[in-house]
Amino acid sequence: MELEDQNRVLNDITIRNSNKLPSTNLKPRRKVPPPLLDPSTSTLSESDKKIVSSIYNVRYEAISKEINECISDFANLDTLPDSFGDDEITLHDTDNDEDPFKLIENEETRLTLKQAEERYGVTSSNPDDSDFLDPVLVAEYSDSIYKYMRKLEAKYKPKNDYMNNQTFLDWEFRRTLVEWLVNIHLDLDLIPETLFLAVNLMDRFLSKESITLNKFRLVGIAALFIATKMEEHKVPSLEDVLEALDGQYSAEEIIDSERFILVTLRHRLGWPGPMSFLRKTNKADDYNDDIRTHAKYFLEATLVEAKFVACPPSLLAAGAYYISKYMITSDNSWSLKHVYYSGYTKDQLAPLVKFLLKNCDNGKTTHKNIRKKYCKKTYSSTVKLYEAWRGKQ
Repeated sequence: MELEDQNRVLNDITIRNSNKLPSTNLKPRRKVPPPLLDPSTSTLSESDKKIVSSIYNVRYEAISKEINECISDFANLDTLPDSFGDDEITLHDTDNDEDPFKLIENEETRLTLKQAEERYGVTSSNPDDSDFLDPVLVAEYSDSIYKYMRKLEAKYKPKNDYMNNQTFLDWEFRRTLVEWLVNIHLDLDLIPETLFLAVNLMDRFLSKESITLNKFRLVGIAALFIATKMEEHKVPSLEDVLEALDGQYSAEEIIDSERFILVTLRHRLGWPGPMSFLRKTNKADDYNDDIRTHAKYFLEATLVEAKFVACPPSLLAAGAYYISKYMITSDNSWSLKHVYYSGYTKDQLAPLVKFLLKNCDNGKTTHKNIRKKYCKKTYSSTVKLYEAWRGKQ
């Protein structure tokens, strides 16, 4: 084929595939790679394909095979954890046998979970469900999403004994820091998800790195700043953060701390906090606002306690919801519908609920700032309602 004919063929190829290239009005972030053509849909003749193949130095069949393999891998999310090496993101090797929240798993609990799935599993995927009217809820994918989140919560949990490796810190220092973060979070008017993620990032970082006491507050505020960028629609400025620190650290130190945390955690920031699980459990009561609102106090009160550091957020959400439901409705039952949407039976929640109640009963000494926050009318005076309810028990 003459050189003029080759140029004509290449020009025709470019025209037919121009829709695959970015607009010429936009400046690309990097050099745009040549378009890949799918041989199964291409209208090129065999001679044209040979010319293009010689230019790209690759066969169409090889390209197509690799693309199809990638699509196949990512089509099944259940295979992803094995593909990406669990050891890179798991911070612990085995669960502590002394964990007070270790789930009860016996024939009775398995039967209850199975009955809940059989009864409500079909209902949750019914297009007539009200959730399907809200596109934000992506109800058709809800079950798959929450199953994946249950996997992530296990992989992104901190070590429950990480203070043993901290020379200059202890659990009381952590309690003081978290209470301080609660105030900063309140002053900046941030959403609950941000606070829970910040504490998780801090605990996971400290599970892998040992720091000095004078850098502890810096780690906490840097974790909160990272969390705002993940969760908030309007991220506070660095100046706002510096003001909260009252000049104790510089902007460069905060930025360097952010970078250190991100590198240590390998940018694994997708921890699913308890708020998402709380909303799902709330569906069992047709999204009762009162129950969900008061449950937030029981969840937030766990942030300062060492015993709850490695507790799965889905379990915490279910336990907090159980107490709130009991307090609001005077009904301590836990129906199959609650079992299905929470993922836990009443027997499995019992040990956790006992610790949650004890934790809140001692709120005046264990979490003063959180208790003060939830005494306000802005937060539905949850603490006052709780203490009046406990007084009748």
